[in-house]
Amino acid sequence: MTSLQKIQKMEAQMRDLKSEYEKAIDGRLENIASLLKETGVAHMEDDLIVGALLFLKEKALSKDPLTETWKKNGQKYLKTSKRKSRAGSKAA
Repeated sequence: MTSLQKIQKMEAQMRDLKSEYEKAIDGRLENIASLLKETGVAHMEDDLIVGALLFLKEKALSKDPLTETWKKNGQKYLKTSKRKSRAGSKAA
């Protein structure tokens, strides 16, 4: 395989990875949108949501211990939320 062929193969792989990455990002955004709706945050003002997200980012990046509490609460919510959605689908 020539150097040019190697480069072309790598370029194709990079395009494929970029496509996979974009699909993963889109899925993540859909998950976040669902969480905003489920938690009742979607109806709040954009500046309030953005401010809260920036505060969250600052605390997470600074390794603030408060983030551990948030994480535990989130895990508890998600666990309960998943149980509710499974129970709803079983009843249907």
